[in-house]
Amino acid sequence: MNWNRLDWLGFNWSQWIPLESPIQVYQNHITKNPGLYRVRITHNRKLAYIGQTGRDLRERTRQLSSKVNNNQDNPPWNDPHTAAPALWAWKIENNYRYEVSVFAIDLETRERQCVEDMLLYEYRLEAKESTLANHGRCHPKWTRPGNRKSNNMMKKIQPGNNLSWGESLPSVEEVGKPLDSNWLNLDWTEMNKLNKDLGYVPNESGVYRLLNTENIVYIGETKNLHSRLISHAKKYDQFSLKFSCCEMKEAKPYHGTNLRCGS
Repeated sequence: MNWNRLDWLGFNWSQWIPLESPIQVYQNHITKNPGLYRVRITHNRKLAYIGQTGRDLRERTRQLSSKVNNNQDNPPWNDPHTAAPALWAWKIENNYRYEVSVFAIDLETRERQCVEDMLLYEYRLEAKESTLANHGRCHPKWTRPGNRKSNNMMKKIQPGNNLSWGESLPSVEEVGKPLDSNWLNLDWTEMNKLNKDLGYVPNESGVYRLLNTENIVYIGETKNLHSRLISHAKKYDQFSLKFSCCEMKEAKPYHGTNLRCGS
């Protein structure tokens, strides 16, 4: 379980503390600088969530703690913390408790997000599964809520009917290079010009990559490849991009995010 180490992947992680610790413990162990944080399940030490913030790690993790510890009659919204609903549901239904550890790093937003994706990728390689609360995953008995303005609260449902829960995809095989047709052992289409004449692209869920002359410039996932690529064609018309996509007809919403993160 390398992901539990305080030097995991060469970063200087803080000591693990219970997520519900009092402010004095947070003041002693959790910095107020921006950076990355990880949340693990106390009894089995698997990671439940990996996140990043450009503001204050102490404030962000205490904010998460406060929402995860809502009582049974007060499920959290998707804001201010997207991981809170899933962690709360696992706490309520399975009596999970959590611990948190952080490391400070001052990076631009896109660079922090890249580090977050790298951590998620490395965790999947080690654990052979995703974290509980990343990629839009939730608990099998609870739907994911919207934000407070949407008025779309969490709802308890029968297991088996939840699109936000299921087994992780197996870790992908490290086959080919990013421009290859068999990259990650997936069935990518040929490279085609990204324009508004994309009638042959299916209205199916999947992942896609946008390319310039020599490099991938964007990797995305969507519930509707045709609609999303038409939208990109209009937005990026002046860049003369190409695209390649891979259908995932039976995929749950979080599966595409797994692959977009290279995992």
